Amino acid sequence: MDFSKLPKIRDEDKESTFGYVHGVSGPVVTACDMAGAAMYELVRVGHSELVGEIIRLEGDMATIQVYEETSGVSVGDPVLRTGKPLSVELGPGIMGAIFDGIQRPLSDISSQTQSIYIPRGVNVSALSRDVKWDFTPCKNLRVGSHITGGDIYGIVNENSLIKHKIMLPPRNRGTVTYIAPPGNYDTSASLAETDKITLEVAKLIKDDFLQQNGYTPYDRFCPFYKTVGMLSNMIAFYDMARRAVETTAQSDNKITWSIIREHMGEILYKLSSMKFKDPVKDGEAKIKADYAQLLEDMQNAFRSLED
Repeated sequence: MDFSKLPKIRDEDKESTFGYVHGVSGPVVTACDMAGAAMYELVRVGHSELVGEIIRLEGDMATIQVYEETSGVSVGDPVLRTGKPLSVELGPGIMGAIFDGIQRPLSDISSQTQSIYIPRGVNVSALSRDVKWDFTPCKNLRVGSHITGGDIYGIVNENSLIKHKIMLPPRNRGTVTYIAPPGNYDTSASLAETDKITLEVAKLIKDDFLQQNGYTPYDRFCPFYKTVGMLSNMIAFYDMARRAVETTAQSDNKITWSIIREHMGEILYKLSSMKFKDPVKDGEAKIKADYAQLLEDMQNAFRSLED
């Protein structure tokens, strides 16, 4: 399992995802306020975010098997539910590495910590995100081909003995829209650049547009002009980013999502901060002017990036 991608206690603000330590007995922890949890659900225990698994449920109490040293965990410490079972990550590199029982890469941890011991709460990707592997797409695959769960769409050679066949997950199906050319890729290069933009803008809309509430001053009364302005700028960013990626895809100065994110950190921050405009304090004219200025800044930023 890739523990680096699991939810972090410091990032969660929903009380429904938290329980609290009720008691500690060696590697076994009992937690209260765990109503809604599931058997064998993965949890993070305490401020060190120790990895644990629910092994018993009784009412809103949960008994947790912790797979790390529990010294320092005390009554009242938070317990974060992840909503996921304990699992392993499969992919290139798994056969050439050494893991412990919960798939923590021992050699990577040792090189990072310069110690023979595993630190508590360590978050390291099970499979390296930096190593590149030779990928070859299947010859019978074309754009427009229909694939379903279990279909093989590519091959990765881990070494001279081990060959990974890349398959579509079970219960999935779809139509091929993009095929990466043969070459070396790392495990994070699984999406086309345009798909990365789609996911990032969708996250922006979900977190900073749809999640409005009725108790903060800037959200309590969200007039139509503010709603239109926010959504228009987010969609405009999506259109400009996608156009920049597609028009430079075949050139030497190819623009990728990582380049856009690196050069437009301030623009992305302003997009996520549009919701904080208060219609009562700022007024319609100022909010519209600020949104129009942000759109102009985006246009200038993409123009300079493409030049």
